[in-house]
Amino acid sequence: MEPDLKAKYRYVLDGISQIPSLPSIVSKIIGIINNPRSNANDVVRLLEMDVGLSGKVLRLANSAYYGIPGGITSSQRAVTQLGFNAVSSIVISASVYNLFKSTEPSQAINRVAFWRHSIETAIYCRVLAGLMDRRIDPEIAFTQGMLHDIGALALDTTFPKEYLAVVDAARVAGVPLEQKEREMFGLDHHQIGARILERWSLPDVVRLPVENIHSEHSDASIREYVLVLALANSVAHSKGVVLYSSQFQEEVNLENALVKLGITQTRESLFQQFEEELEKAKLIMNLLRS
Repeated sequence: MEPDLKAKYRYVLDGISQIPSLPSIVSKIIGIINNPRSNANDVVRLLEMDVGLSGKVLRLANSAYYGIPGGITSSQRAVTQLGFNAVSSIVISASVYNLFKSTEPSQAINRVAFWRHSIETAIYCRVLAGLMDRRIDPEIAFTQGMLHDIGALALDTTFPKEYLAVVDAARVAGVPLEQKEREMFGLDHHQIGARILERWSLPDVVRLPVENIHSEHSDASIREYVLVLALANSVAHSKGVVLYSSQFQEEVNLENALVKLGITQTRESLFQQFEEELEKAKLIMNLLRS
């Protein structure tokens, strides 16, 4: 790495290190969920200490998105019925949204479009994972979908002028944003995002797919998560949601990706399921905003 680029690299990492940590209660919930010795009661006790978080978990648990019959009226039943990873995905998504919630308009990233794209990617990840005979966890896939572009949001929040210049340079050159990020900062927003997720103590199964979204990972247990994320992200971008003025995306070949994932559904059937799940998930954006 050239000296000038190395200096920019350190400058960016120093700035990103100022991104706040997740709330203490969220970090504790992540710790419990990642601890194989934990049980549902450990999560319930923490949820019940935060009325806002427990309310969001209950609202989503009772939504059409999860479709649990009979209604859920307690944190205990929500954790039992949804499972640790589903509760984790709700808690993390809501907390990260609040962490980056900004009243300042951004010239580089359309914030409304950003969260819409993140939710769509997360839902597509969950659908794809659900079609893979339980080889990967749909809720972990959902979480990586929600957080896959968090590095871009961090860069835009921390270095708004510099990041706008990067976005504009990518637009003028007609190249992927990641290419100009690496040229100007020494690393791209996926690598930045992975560093943030590591600092937040999210597990490798969430962090590594975010970091390697555009490349194959050597670990077979991670590789399928990476491919699911790449495919879901590509489909979400194909919907025409514009996050950056420089939007340029390398498409993932749908048919080839489905073969690699062992998914036999037709394109028409898969996209119909995507739309059905999106319709059910309208509550998620409202839930994040509340």
